[in-house]
Parts: sequence; C-alpha cells; structure tokens
Amino acid sequence: MIRKIALLLLLVAGFAMNSNAQVRDTVRISMPPYTDTTCPGTQLTFWSTLSGGGFSATYSWYINGVATGVTQDSLFTTAPGDSSYIYCIIHFTNSLGVADVDTSNIIVIRRDTIPSRAIISLVAGNNPYCAIEPLTFFVYPVNGGRLPKYQWFVNGVPVPDADSNFFTGTFADSSVISCLMVADTTCYKNIDSVYSNTIMTLRDSLTASVNIYSHFDTVCFGRMDTFKVTSSGYGSSAYTYQWYINTTPVTGAVGSYFYTDSLHNGDSVYCILTTFDTCIKNKIQKSNTIKDSVSPILHTMVNTALINGANPGCIDSPLTFKGLYLNFGNSPTYIWYINGVQVAFDTSIIDTTFADSAVLTFKVYGTDRGCRDMDTLTSASVRMIRDSTPVAPLISLIGDLLVANITGTYVWYGPGGLIPGATGQTYHPTVLGYYWAVLDTGYCPSAPSNVLYISLLGVADVHNADLKVYPNPTSGLVDLTWTTAPVNMKLDVYDVVGQNKRHATVAGVSHYELDLSDFATGTYLLVLTDEDGSKTTRKIQVQQ
Repeated sequence: MIRKIALLLLLVAGFAMNSNAQVRDTVRISMPPYTDTTCPGTQLTFWSTLSGGGFSATYSWYINGVATGVTQDSLFTTAPGDSSYIYCIIHFTNSLGVADVDTSNIIVIRRDTIPSRAIISLVAGNNPYCAIEPLTFFVYPVNGGRLPKYQWFVNGVPVPDADSNFFTGTFADSSVISCLMVADTTCYKNIDSVYSNTIMTLRDSLTASVNIYSHFDTVCFGRMDTFKVTSSGYGSSAYTYQWYINTTPVTGAVGSYFYTDSLHNGDSVYCILTTFDTCIKNKIQKSNTIKDSVSPILHTMVNTALINGANPGCIDSPLTFKGLYLNFGNSPTYIWYINGVQVAFDTSIIDTTFADSAVLTFKVYGTDRGCRDMDTLTSASVRMIRDSTPVAPLISLIGDLLVANITGTYVWYGPGGLIPGATGQTYHPTVLGYYWAVLDTGYCPSAPSNVLYISLLGVADVHNADLKVYPNPTSGLVDLTWTTAPVNMKLDVYDVVGQNKRHATVAGVSHYELDLSDFATGTYLLVLTDEDGSKTTRKIQVQQ
C-alpha cells in the first residue's frame, strides 16, 4: 500500500511539473510570408522558436507525421507536396530543470492549387467623404509569389510610379481604383497577371449639424455656467463657431466651449456653425436654444436665541438655545460647538449646562445647490457668565427691621409680591403679612429665604426722630443723644444673625456712650425699646 501511495504521488508531481512546463516552455514554427503556397519543388524554409527558459533542446522535424531526421532548430526542404503538413517535436530541459517535451503548431503547404488573386481595400480615410482628403489603399496578394509586382489604376489609367502594395492619393468623385498584380511564379495553372477588385470613391453632399448643452440647468445669478457645442457632418476644418445671447453675438465667444457669468433669468443661448466646405449643403446651421433658469443670490444669516434659562445665571441651571438661520434651503446641517468642540449635530436646539466663560457657537451648512452668498455660516459666539448658587439667606425680625444674615444685595418680597427698591440687607416692613428675601449676586440668585409673618406694626417709633447716633461707622465708642428730653430706655445690640451681643438700661438720660470697642468689624443692629414698648432700630457699622 505504501509503495502504491508513493508511486501515485510521483505521478501527480510529474504531471504538475509537466503542466507547468507546457505553460512556461513551448515551441512554435514559422516560415517566410506568402511561401505557404508555392510551386512544386520549391525549397521551403521553416524555423522553430522555443519560448520560456528551456535549454539543451533537441528538435525532431516531421512531414506528414514521418520524421525527417533533421534535429536542428531550422528545416530546409523541397519535399512537401500539396496539402503536406509540417510540425516539430522538441525535447528539452525546461525552466524548472525538468526534462520536458512539446509539439509545435502545424503548417499546411499548398502546391499549385490556388489561383492568383489580388484584393484591395481602403485602409486610411473615409469613403464616402466630403473634404478633399487623401485616401490610402492596400493590395493583399494571394499566391503572388515571393516578389509580386503591382500597378495601380484610376479609372482604368495606370498611375505613374504607383507600383507598391500601398497607394495614396486624392480623387475626384466616382473615381474607380484598381490594381494589377504580376505574380512572381510560372508554376500556376492560371494566368500570372490578375486584376484586383475595384473601389469607387464618392464625395457626397453632406449636411452639417450642431447641438449645444449646458453644465447646469439652473444657475445662480453671477455664477459661471459652461456651454459646449458638438457638431458633425461639416467634413473639414474649414468652419467657425459663434455664440449668441438673446440674438446678440458674444464678442470672442468662437470656441467649442462658452463660459459666462452674466446670464439673467430667461436669457437664450445658442450657437451658429458656419462651414466653407463646398460639399456641405447647409453652410450656416443654428444649434438648439437653451434657456437656463437664473436664480437670485440670497443673503444667509445665522444667529442664536436663548429660549429658556438666564445668562448670566447659575452654573447648575440648564440653558436652552435655539439656532436661527435664513436662506439655507431644504434640510441644512446644524452643528453646535462649545469652546470650539462639536457637542451636538443635526439639531437646531441645544439644552445643557455650561461652565463659566464657556463659548457657544452655532454653524449651518447648506446641503442643496441653492443660490446663497454663503453656503456655510457660523453665528456670533455667546459667552456664558455662570456663578455658583449662593446659600439661601435666613431672615430675622430684630426690633422693627427684617434682617438677612448674609451681607449682599437682596430682592425683598412682601404681601404684595416684589417690593420695588428694597435691595438692602435689612428692610423695615410697613404692612402686615408674609415677608421673605432672595440674595441677588447679580448672576445667580439664591433660593428664597425662610418666610416671616409680621403681625404688629401699630406702635410708633416716638424717639426715632430726635435721636442722634454718631460716629457711624465707629471704631468702638458710639454717642447716643436725645435732643428733646431725658428718656428711660432699654438698649440691645444684635449681630446680623440675630444674636444679642450687648444689653443696657438707661433712665432719665439725654446722652449715653455705648462702648463697642470689643466688637469685630461688621454690621450690628441697635434696638432701643421705650417704657411703653415703642421700638426703634439703627444700623451701626464697626470698623476696627
């Protein structure tokens, strides 16, 4: 079994190598032109050519399947008769280094059996033709021998020196071209001289045609459009073009292409072909007319609108922007950028939070062939002003003042809603009801403070008008002076969060020195309470 498998593998390998050799290395035989038909007894010459990379070749020539004994790469013989066939078998070492064999093509020999003929044909130029252009004819000999002789005729008259197998000239209409061939042999049974077929030259009266087309069917005003002319049947180079717009010739527009950026809607464009060839029926031919649609150039605009939220505003509050655009056609492309980085695509709305100083831009791309001054446009940038949301303030009623615990600018609200002009850290309520405040940083307001209900406002501040408090601000000592009469009163000093920092009682005095030198720098509230419960509140600023 092992021996059978090995033998099978060797056969397959040999077949593969032989197949490669057949592809790469082949032999072909040939002989001089027109010698495959000759007289009996004429010596014939055959050559063999080996393709590929073979070497160490041995040749075996065969006539009608019988070996001739010739083993070189050429064969010289007079032996073949009519219908004999010649081939060569070569044994060689192929390009793969393997012994190989190949059989050439077969050449069949004709001996004195085919009559001589001469066949002419037009090989250069056109027939029928219009312009006076040269025509070239070629004669193909059949059984003409090694060196046949030729004589060309026009209308039966021999042409001097026209004795090669090619014949070139210009001819009148209806000229008849023919050729006489004298065969270079005496062994044929038919005559040695034969006339070829004839060819009549024709100069037709042709009709010129001209057609134009444009690059665009619709063009924008002021934009370039291209027109091209195609024409046929004018026969020669003796022709001209002239382009027209609305029956007016365009100066200098005389080529096969016409470029213009001055068309208006409804303008007509055409071309006139003029030819000077005498065989053209229509010397002047107008093309088809094209009316391009010319559209006006529209001005494009892009902008953004804040449709929800506030800028300046809180850093954690989302903003909604809408992209606005004009004259970008159908289905434009939208792109949003924050700090130059694309963040949203194919939407005209963006809803997101922003960092402080972030820059938002909106870009629009026109995707159709609309007529606009800009196909791509970017909006003006929007810079975000964002601030952290402040802590909601705490308000207290100290004396007759509503006091917020955080220094800053406020918006106060009372029973009637927003209190116009009330922007300080304190507010003196004037009506009964609910009060609250919002710390306003300018960019980001706080959440509302706690709500206080004010229920007692009827007791008058009887000692407020004649009381003088100075200096204010102070570095520590504050003089309290009543200008009318001595008073009996309680004095309380509070900080802005409502803590009582100092308490004193005075009786029958019109002057009192309050020592705040141990207080830290800040705002304090002095509350004075009369014997009958009347209160007045003064703000004192301590600066250490």
